Amino acid sequence: MAEVDCRKYETCDVPLCPEAEGLDKHLWYSDEAICLVRRFASLPWVKKQKRLQAVKADNSYFFTASMLKALHRVTQATRGADPDSAGSETRWLAQRGRP
Repeated sequence: MAEVDCRKYETCDVPLCPEAEGLDKHLWYSDEAICLVRRFASLPWVKKQKRLQAVKADNSYFFTASMLKALHRVTQATRGADPDSAGSETRWLAQRGRP
């Protein structure tokens, strides 16, 4: 297990923690918390989370860190993967040319 260098790690409840192991196995919905640690605020995928919340993206779809990294543009129409459909993350990434 890797050592985590974040003083808030033990008490934080963000679904996509930049310090978490297996980050791409965690799901995030646009109405959930985002990491507020200043040194992670400049990560492109954290910025996209903030943008999704700002445009009030549909929170019935999920995102993973891989999906957020694959996003080029965030609009109100941006949707994540369907939580009720098996393999939806894989299909979502494939539509954007990602493995």
